[in-house]
Amino acid sequence: MNLFVEGPDGSGKSTLARMLSTKMKIPYIHPVRAEIGSDIPLWAKSQWETLTQLHKVTKFNCIFNRSYASEWVYNYFMKRNSDISYLNDIDEYFSSQDCFYCYLRPDEHTILHRMISKKEEFVPIKLESAECLLKFYDKFYEWTKLPKFMIDTSRMSEEECVEKILKFISK
Repeated sequence: MNLFVEGPDGSGKSTLARMLSTKMKIPYIHPVRAEIGSDIPLWAKSQWETLTQLHKVTKFNCIFNRSYASEWVYNYFMKRNSDISYLNDIDEYFSSQDCFYCYLRPDEHTILHRMISKKEEFVPIKLESAECLLKFYDKFYEWTKLPKFMIDTSRMSEEECVEKILKFISK
């Protein structure tokens, strides 16, 4: 079983992925971020194609903190206009496996508060930017073929979120 824990910065991905990893006794992977100024779309393509090939060979089980959804979302949010057609194949592959997509979706005020208090690298300083970012995550949620569920992390405790995730993936 693989679980893609996704959402904007400040949504609780790292915390919940670590908690789930401990509780489920499966590894947690946080894909490496590209260096600012590098060819991020090329880097992301290489990383996700490699992970997909590795999964095809090993059928490993893990929890991903971030997924290819980030490349899809940030391509539109940052207006990169990169060729992300390869994501169709990746989504098709993982949707045919024992995989789930968990979208952590706090409200825009919570995102801003958490990102500013944690001094995140990418801070959409304006409320309008946070709203726009959430709209692209919402669109990815509609687009992906993975079995999926959404959790409002601004209204639930971490423990409640973990229990809700475990309940969904055990169905």
